[in-house]
Amino acid sequence: GDWELPFEANDTYDQEFFAPSAAVTVPFMHSSWYVPYYENDQFSMISLAFKAEEKEGKYAMAFLLPAESSSVQDLLASLTGAMFESALYSATDDKEVKISLPKFEFEYFAPLNKTLEALGMKQAFSPDDADFTGITDVERLFISSVLHKCYVRIDELGAEAAAVTSVTMDATGMPIEEEKREFIANRPFVFAIYSLEDGAIAFIGAVNNPSK
Repeated sequence: GDWELPFEANDTYDQEFFAPSAAVTVPFMHSSWYVPYYENDQFSMISLAFKAEEKEGKYAMAFLLPAESSSVQDLLASLTGAMFESALYSATDDKEVKISLPKFEFEYFAPLNKTLEALGMKQAFSPDDADFTGITDVERLFISSVLHKCYVRIDELGAEAAAVTSVTMDATGMPIEEEKREFIANRPFVFAIYSLEDGAIAFIGAVNNPSK
């Protein structure tokens, strides 16, 4: 969707992003707005809302920047649904925030067979034990693969995000006012697209290098 407050393209210019391996130069979007802002000793966070037509769900995108003494890995390891919800509830928009965000575009692809098996879903992948007679009793079926793919892009006008999970089934035998707050995302950060109505997260990811 489109941002409620789009960035000005004229305010986009190259800056250094301090990726884990080395600094890279990428386009950064800039603006100063009164947007929800939260900060504790672990991370700072801003939230940018998307436009919504009548009867559409209302969504926003949160950006969480770990404290300089911390890392994305530390933040993701400690981040819980309750912590995220508390940060959203505690965020205030009483002061203008100077924002600097890199543009990025990512695709993520992963097979989920082993993940699902580790969670206890084993029978469905077994040619001998799978039972999908509710689908067909003509031939025995089992799940040979579960593939998940995500795509996320942000630019001055908004964000595009999509996810698809495909399941392949085979027959048996096949596989501050005085001073502005600042949110300068020039090092690895976490993002989350979430519902403004109930806080449910639709997408979450980490940006370690926006040039890739």
